[in-house]
Amino acid sequence: MAARAKDMRVLVATEDFEAVGFNVPVAEFVRAADLPRHDALRRLGPDLLSEDFDSEEAVARLRARGSMPIADALLNQTVMAGIGNVYKSEVLFACGVNPFAAVSGLTDVQIACLVSTAQKFLRTNVTDRLAR
Repeated sequence: MAARAKDMRVLVATEDFEAVGFNVPVAEFVRAADLPRHDALRRLGPDLLSEDFDSEEAVARLRARGSMPIADALLNQTVMAGIGNVYKSEVLFACGVNPFAAVSGLTDVQIACLVSTAQKFLRTNVTDRLAR
């Protein structure tokens, strides 16, 4: 079903892109100068799209989730920033990991696969869209 114009709540546009938010209950805009003092943003995990993405930090933050199901841990933006529900599912499938498995039950190889695949999938999506 196509989004309706009357449901549009937020429009952020630049010379190259437009991002539209529909049915957004709350939108918060933060000036660049205020970003370092924004509590919720300071708690975000390593950004998968950042040029200086710290995979070791992401692995450590995942491991710290212990008995949490891996699907929930991947959605937690304080672990790694950027994964949403669709990418969570795709990454788990690509790595052959059960979404209900506890983080503590995963091997180092599985955790490394999840982190590297998440980064690869997100970067590929952004790169492909920018190339169009």
